[in-house]
Amino acid sequence: LILSSCNLGTKRFAICIARQADCGCHYISLMLRFTAFWSTTWFILSCLHSTTFATGFTPSTASNYRSSHHQLSMSTITDAPYGSWESPITSKAITAGSVRLGGGLFLRNDDLVWLEGRPQEGGRYVLCKYDESAPDKRVDIVNKEANVRTRVHEYGGGSVVLDEQSGRLFLSEFVSQQLCELKADGSLETIATNPGQYRFADGVYQDGIIYTIREDHGPDGKASPKEVENTVVALNVDTAEMKVLAAGNDFYTAPRVHDGFIAFVT
Repeated sequence: LILSSCNLGTKRFAICIARQADCGCHYISLMLRFTAFWSTTWFILSCLHSTTFATGFTPSTASNYRSSHHQLSMSTITDAPYGSWESPITSKAITAGSVRLGGGLFLRNDDLVWLEGRPQEGGRYVLCKYDESAPDKRVDIVNKEANVRTRVHEYGGGSVVLDEQSGRLFLSEFVSQQLCELKADGSLETIATNPGQYRFADGVYQDGIIYTIREDHGPDGKASPKEVENTVVALNVDTAEMKVLAAGNDFYTAPRVHDGFIAFVT
């Protein structure tokens, strides 16, 4: 028989480990766990006792601290309906100095051109080009009233079409949702005159034709969502003639042309 003792402050615990075969390992394991538990507990209590005398932070002072902190917090809380509370951090303050790329980068007559979103201008999207001589290295190539943005599928996207060979550039104008050609002076010339009825997006140019998504909102532009028709059309940029190439599904996007074939997602 082996007798082992552990001095824990004012308590003494004895562990009797019987080596007889009938005691078994299970009894030994339970006794060791019991001893480890009390050793850890005594150590923690000793630390807390020392901390109390060193800092003066006793359970009673902790209770007083929680009470005063709770009263202070309650005095500054204002009940308000969800989403109606006032905050000094506004969306305008967050986005005031930011811009975003809204349509990628492309080359037009050796000029680097991109579509830039400007929250500080009411969310207007502007076509810009790189200019080394400009103060901020960019200049707008559309007039100040233009907003280059489409509402096809309501979330938009694909509002610019470029003929890479000639440099002709076409875009969707946000207010009228018409497809226009950008002129050298920054003005816009409408090539599809159906204000309110048609919206265009995600087009590609080839041989005088824009293959694009056309969204039909009815002659008065007030069709209900379930009455809106999406189609893939071929639009002649010189005559404004439109030919429907695909119809019948609720959704079309990304028409692309190659070797006389057209592909799209639906």
